[in-house]
Amino acid sequence: MSVSVRGVDFDFRSSPYFWPLSADKHLLSTIKGAARRRRVAEALEAGDLTNLPESCLKPALSSWQLGAISSIHPSLMGGEYLPTPVAGEIEIGRITLASTLTDVMSVLAKRSGSRIAYRIVDEYEGRTLDGGRTTRTSMRPLSLREFADFFWAPTGSPRCSR
Repeated sequence: MSVSVRGVDFDFRSSPYFWPLSADKHLLSTIKGAARRRRVAEALEAGDLTNLPESCLKPALSSWQLGAISSIHPSLMGGEYLPTPVAGEIEIGRITLASTLTDVMSVLAKRSGSRIAYRIVDEYEGRTLDGGRTTRTSMRPLSLREFADFFWAPTGSPRCSR
């Protein structure tokens, strides 16, 4: 990738992904829905979760709850249909599109022997991805450049084909 953005260090490499998370970060990382995640983040920032319905704090909603929120507005569905991470997998990145359905793609990582295994998932069983590589491994956390190269298609356009 030859993108250059003033003030962005594309050589930045995060600390190991698999460290103990604070309770707040762990809670947010388990919530699939973009709207629910945003609402919980705002409540955490304000220091008060007491006014949130219990359903906001759940990792996934029941089919009845999904039907209820979809009848309010389709944008509330964003992220709700992401696949459930497998044991040991954590989300290290998420792209949320400003679309009618607030489509979400997620990059998940897990330990795999001495390597880190990554996969990109969407809410449509991979049908919105451009058909490019959706898995890879590395010995250490990806640099921002490596992450961007993995997520973006070789043409320089986002993986989303919609």
